[in-house]
Amino acid sequence: MMLGNFGAFLLAPLLASSSFMGFGASDGNSYFKGNSSNNWWGNVAQAQESRGNDNWGWWGNRSPRISDINPDEGPVGTEITLKGSRFTDESVVRFGEGAIHDVDASNNGRTLTFTLPDYMGQYCPPDEVCIQIAHEVEPGEYDVSVVTGERTSNSVDFTVTEDGEEPSDGMVIDSIDGPNALEVDAEGTWTVNVSGAESDLSYSVKWGDEGIVARSMMAMLDEGQASATFTHTYGDAGTYTPEFTVTDADGNEVSKQAAKVTVGDDGTIHVDAILPTSATAGSKITLTGHGFDGDTKVWVGRTAASDVEVESDTALTFTIPAVAAGTHRITVVSDEGRSNQVDLKVEKTVKGKVSVNGVSAPSRLSVDEEGTWTVNATSNLEGNLSYSVDWGEGNMMARSSQSGVETQSSATFTHSYATEGTYHPKFTVTDEKGNKASVSASVVVR
Repeated sequence: MMLGNFGAFLLAPLLASSSFMGFGASDGNSYFKGNSSNNWWGNVAQAQESRGNDNWGWWGNRSPRISDINPDEGPVGTEITLKGSRFTDESVVRFGEGAIHDVDASNNGRTLTFTLPDYMGQYCPPDEVCIQIAHEVEPGEYDVSVVTGERTSNSVDFTVTEDGEEPSDGMVIDSIDGPNALEVDAEGTWTVNVSGAESDLSYSVKWGDEGIVARSMMAMLDEGQASATFTHTYGDAGTYTPEFTVTDADGNEVSKQAAKVTVGDDGTIHVDAILPTSATAGSKITLTGHGFDGDTKVWVGRTAASDVEVESDTALTFTIPAVAAGTHRITVVSDEGRSNQVDLKVEKTVKGKVSVNGVSAPSRLSVDEEGTWTVNATSNLEGNLSYSVDWGEGNMMARSSQSGVETQSSATFTHSYATEGTYHPKFTVTDEKGNKASVSASVVVR
C-alpha cells in the first residue's frame, strides 16, 4: 500500500520537546507513540540546551556502538537484532531518515531488538520544528544507527526486500552511477546498469521531488547487459534519493535506490569524500566536495581540527586533533552554513618502539685492521629505520665509517682503529617518528 493510498499523514509542525515520539508501530493500524510521563525528547532537549545547539548526537567518547546487525536484509515485519554496547529501552533506532522508538534492549545493554514497521516518521532532533509525515518503508538500502541519550552510534547497512522476495538469478540492477551533490537547477546524470534480463527493458524513475514516475525510456539488450541514462534537475534545495525501476517484457520488475543526492543553493557546503577514512590522531585528512572557502573550519565531533588548509573551492586538508579512538562525525562550517556529515574512524595511537635484536661485532682487532659490525633492529611502526654510530674515539678522526644508513631491518658498518686501546662503539637506530634504541659493543685493538 503506497503512501498516497494510505491517507493524509501530514501533521502540524511539532517541536521535538513535545510528547510526540514518532512512528513506530508495526501492526499497520497505529502509527503514533506518546509518553506523557517520560518525555524522552524533552529530556534530551533540556540536556542539549544546557550545552548548546551544535553537534547534536555526537559528543564524547561513550557513544553507543553497533558491532553487528542480524539479519542484514528482510521485508517489513522482520525482527532485527543489533549487537554492540550502550543500548537501552529508551534508545531510538535511526532507520534511514526515519526513527523507530519501539525497541527492546537487554539488561546489559549489549543487544537491541526491534521489528521493522510498515510506516515510520522522520527523525527529528531536539529543538527543531519537524513536519511529520508517515513514510511507507519501501524496499531499498538504509543506514541504521542508534541514539542513546545524547549520543549517536556508528551506522550499519540494512536492505529492505519485497515481502516474500527470494534471491534471483535473473534480472538484477548491478549499479547506478550518479552524483551525490548538485546545485539547484544544475543538471545531473544517472546511468543504470542491468544484467540477467532476456528481453527488452523499460525503465522508470522516482526522483524524490514528485510523487509519480517522472519519465521512462526503452533500452535494447547488449549481450545480456543493458543500461539507460537519465538526466534531471532539482528546483529546490534538499536531500533526494532517486529510485529506479526496470521492467522486462514479461512484466518482471526490479527496483534499486541510487545514492542520496544533496541539492543546495550556490555556495552551499557539501562534503563528497574523505580520504583516508581511518587514521590516528595527528594524521592529515583530505576532504573533497564544494563550497569550501578561506574561513572554513572543520569539526571532528565537538573538537575543532587543526591545520585546516583550503586548497580550493573543492578540496581541503586538516589534521586530526587529539580525540579519543572511535568513529567521529566530520562537519565543515563556514559563513555559508554547515555541510553534511561524513564518518572518520580515529584509530588508537600506537606508541612507537624500536628494538635492537642483535649486533655481530669483532671482539679483537689489530691496529689499522678493518672490522665489520652488523646491527639488526625492528620497529612496531611502518617505515624505514635510520642507523648511526659513534665509534668511541673522542676527537680522533675515524679512518672509515658509515652512518645514516636507511634500511628496514639491518645495517652493516666497517671501521678501523689507528691506536691501541679498548673501544665501545655505540650504534643508534631511529624510526621515522623519532623513536630510538641504542646498543654498544666492545672491541680491543692491539
